[in-house]
Amino acid sequence: MYLVPLELTPDQREFLLVAGLAVLFILLVCVLLFVYYLLGGKITLRVNGFPVASFQRRRPRDRENEGTPE
Repeated sequence: MYLVPLELTPDQREFLLVAGLAVLFILLVCVLLFVYYLLGGKITLRVNGFPVASFQRRRPRDRENEGTPE
């Protein structure tokens, strides 16, 4: 048994390239979301050691103490 080379038209080749890039992009987003989850929802973007942007996951409100001043 041997593999036969797959003959693709230029349109099919372009479609497979775009579809492959889309799948890679989706996987990249999933990996970034997983890393965000592992870091506990805190990510700080630093440039030359200075914090530029900070992203923090919001905590759910405490239903028991809702409406009471802190």
